[in-house]
Amino acid sequence: MKKLRNLLLLLTLVVPIFGSARQISEIGIVGDSGITGAAAEPHLALELISLGSRIGGFLMGPIVKDSLIAQILNISDPSVPHPEISAYGPAFQEFHLLEDLPSPIRVYFSDAEVDFDKKNIVDLNLSALGSKKIDLLQYSSPYLLGNALGLSPEKIIYVAQDGQRTSSISKQFRRFFVVPRIAKRNYLPELIFISYTANDFCSEDVLNQSSKQVVANYKKILRDQLVDVRKTYRANPKGTHVVYMAPLNVTQIFDNDALLNSRVPFLDGEVICLDLRSHSPVLTQTSLRTKAFNALLGMCPSILKTKITDTNRIQHFKNIFNGVVQAQAQVVAELDSAQPDGWSFSHFKDSNDLNFDTDDTANDCFHPGLGAHIKLARRLLLHLKTILH
Repeated sequence: MKKLRNLLLLLTLVVPIFGSARQISEIGIVGDSGITGAAAEPHLALELISLGSRIGGFLMGPIVKDSLIAQILNISDPSVPHPEISAYGPAFQEFHLLEDLPSPIRVYFSDAEVDFDKKNIVDLNLSALGSKKIDLLQYSSPYLLGNALGLSPEKIIYVAQDGQRTSSISKQFRRFFVVPRIAKRNYLPELIFISYTANDFCSEDVLNQSSKQVVANYKKILRDQLVDVRKTYRANPKGTHVVYMAPLNVTQIFDNDALLNSRVPFLDGEVICLDLRSHSPVLTQTSLRTKAFNALLGMCPSILKTKITDTNRIQHFKNIFNGVVQAQAQVVAELDSAQPDGWSFSHFKDSNDLNFDTDDTANDCFHPGLGAHIKLARRLLLHLKTILH
């Protein structure tokens, strides 16, 4: 009965979209690790052996010094982690996923990002190879949504990149034109999702600024980036709609009991996320544990170095993220009201309203896990129902 209810829900969301005048044939995804399925693999452990082999071990992989062949993911690469059907539960049928869970297209960088004088092609390739080891795009919300809309995997295009900030929006948009069919026609997909969660605020510098200062700086960067995108890139002849997704509610890692009590593998045993948030001594009993714990804190130092008892610091981040959501809504409304030729914008606040349950985070107790992405995809479908007409 539960599967039937999920299927009926999906039909009520999808049928009106396809029955309207606006049918989507291609989607694009811009943003950071919150939208790429980073660390979402259920078997990924919080240890140097596992994370190190995924994030650092790619140094042993091939480096492409004289070409850009690493720009687009080689979906046959056996070193890329592959999703498991069993992990989805009822959502596998709910989102009309295919048995082999084929990879979507992913573009890691554009020609414009290559500086041959500075020889940064090596760094670009290392970054691409690292992302291939840690991200599972098939576990991310846009992949689920694209399948629900009946799109084939090559019509789901990721240009998002782990560790990126809002200032990378325009740069990431250029990556769409690495895809041969988009380069040939010279216009964007009809629907593009933008999602950045915490990287803009991971530097400990934000602790030395008022939340109003941080939000004001963020708002200017966001407006400048979106204005540049609108001026620089050609919208789809059918129109390009940009869904700007509010950041996930990161601060719930400090006060959501379901998350704090989630159990995750750590070295030779298990810990709960509360241990990470309280900097429990159990995490530093040996030098190896200390190194593993410090590596996790380094993902986003300003936030992850914050202890659960530091109420003032937690409130500072809450003020920042509340201000960011409001700033996004204002900028998106401004751009949409301008009604530029072929462009439309909407703000998706539901991603910030989403409360995580046990097991909704990845095993790093920070990134969204598959459970969160499934919930997010359902809400995105509801959003599309209201805007695509």
